[in-house]
Amino acid sequence: TIEQVGDPVNGNAFFTIEFSEAIDPGTFATGDLTIGGSASGKTIEDLSTSDNITWTLEVSTTGDGTVTASLAASLTADPSGNTSAASTSADNTVTVDKTVPSVTVEEVTDPTNGNAFFTIEFSEAIDPLSFDNSDLTIGGTAAGKTIEDLSTSDNITWTLEVSTTGDGTVTASIAANRVQD
Repeated sequence: TIEQVGDPVNGNAFFTIEFSEAIDPGTFATGDLTIGGSASGKTIEDLSTSDNITWTLEVSTTGDGTVTASLAASLTADPSGNTSAASTSADNTVTVDKTVPSVTVEEVTDPTNGNAFFTIEFSEAIDPLSFDNSDLTIGGTAAGKTIEDLSTSDNITWTLEVSTTGDGTVTASIAANRVQD
């Protein structure tokens, strides 16, 4: 069987290939696998095993889309020379998303009671565990700037509230590569 192994890691797709018994590793190479799907630039990065039964396959891509893996019949053999059947799978499709989310930060209203409000909008839903106060740069001329609230209901549009202890401007920004989708 060939099954996907969860979500992509660093944009790479992972699969588990499991044979019913140990195979002769000399009969199994990356060229035996058929890598398909809609993602561009698919490249096998790694094919490894510790027991010749369960193998791990890593496939990188240069673009977004799906990645599939399969093995045709008779391409591998056990130590006695018995060839394998074609692979089967319940879920051998991994969806790869290599497009980083873009973001805009806009002031919503003039400060109220010394607090500034901003709308932070991402181009797609982000992983909320990858975004917190430490990812924000709060600047401006106002003294005593403190993040009071950072919240969302959909992981796309966020509301930021910043309090100050003095008059002046408040700015908010997010550096590149701080947030993940």
